Amino acid sequence: MASETRAGKYGRLLAVWIEYTISTLPNSSYRTAFLEELKKYSYKPRKKGEPRNEGCISELDRVSELKIQNPVHLAKLVKEGLHLMYHKKTSANTHSSLCQKFS
Repeated sequence: MASETRAGKYGRLLAVWIEYTISTLPNSSYRTAFLEELKKYSYKPRKKGEPRNEGCISELDRVSELKIQNPVHLAKLVKEGLHLMYHKKTSANTHSSLCQKFS
């Protein structure tokens, strides 16, 4: 069995924090809406000098204030953190681990 990667561990532990956050909210459909938005993450990389593509998304452009009760806001915050990682492979590993924890 392969050992857990740094990104995998981060995703797994991030899921614990998100799970706790979700558990404190009264909305029972929050988890589903959060996962639907989280799964819209693009794995498409972009090399330096290449034009922007669907993998280059500023998730927080339309979020001026984080409303934690809004599952789309929390998912966009998580996805923005993934986009800020230097390598798409690392962010993909984190995303995969995070989604696996919720499945």
